[in-house]
Amino acid sequence: MNSVENTYHPFDLKNCKVKANPSIIWDDFKNVSSQTYIPPLRQVNDVHSGRYYVLSDSVSDSQNPVSEGLSGSFHGTGKLFSVTNILGHNPKKQKALAEWRQRVGEQEAKKISSFAANRGTALHNLIEKFLSNDIIDLDEEVMPHQKPMFMTAIRSLESHIKEITCLEQRLFSFNLGVAGTVDGICQWDNFRAVLDFKTSRKLKKKEWIEDYFLQTTAYSLMWEELVGERIDKLVVFILVDDQDEPQIFIDSREKYIPILLQRIYRFYDDKKISEFPKIFVDIPQKLGYNGF
Repeated sequence: MNSVENTYHPFDLKNCKVKANPSIIWDDFKNVSSQTYIPPLRQVNDVHSGRYYVLSDSVSDSQNPVSEGLSGSFHGTGKLFSVTNILGHNPKKQKALAEWRQRVGEQEAKKISSFAANRGTALHNLIEKFLSNDIIDLDEEVMPHQKPMFMTAIRSLESHIKEITCLEQRLFSFNLGVAGTVDGICQWDNFRAVLDFKTSRKLKKKEWIEDYFLQTTAYSLMWEELVGERIDKLVVFILVDDQDEPQIFIDSREKYIPILLQRIYRFYDDKKISEFPKIFVDIPQKLGYNGF
């Protein structure tokens, strides 16, 4: 926070309001989308395979330069499965979660899970509003138990984010057969990055959060397919209970691509989905790999 009189203060504590530093600038995302149109998707909920997406019925071929040529490269179904569902399809983690529920009791597990999910959603929404340069009334919009985490987040984000291209942008990849919503694409310090926000009750170790990097890797590949910009750097920003600083983990996508492809393949195979994305036919041409 600036301490010099007559300079910008991001935190108006007198009026309990907060606004992003104007030095954080928005890319004109319309300039990107005017060159490469990202068509809207329609969500479909399937009991067997989980939610997936298809191109919205409102999208015509003339509106859809992105899917032209790509949709034809996707074998058959045209379904784009949720990347979070794909990564959640992990028998070891599902077993560990079931054991935890049994250990703490179903009622307590639901209470903890519900609290974590609601808090995570609320903080995501507040951070998005903050980075969109909207004024936030701390008394009216931020619950008391959320305020320490939120203030921790914005102080850190202001020091790292220099430019924002998009927030909460729906992305997809016909080559991978996946879709999802990226938290942000931005200039983080001196590099372009895919940004993901998380909350946690406890401090994390990097080896525990491989799935977070797989998720951001998927967004990076989707972005490259749709927009044509390769972004290698991944930033996972975790707000932790009772911590004065967020945990910030930074990595590159390269080593996660083969693992992501394995997880996608396993999902399609286990769910008995007959039509696989074309990436599994021509991996060498698309990503430079000889297999996985």
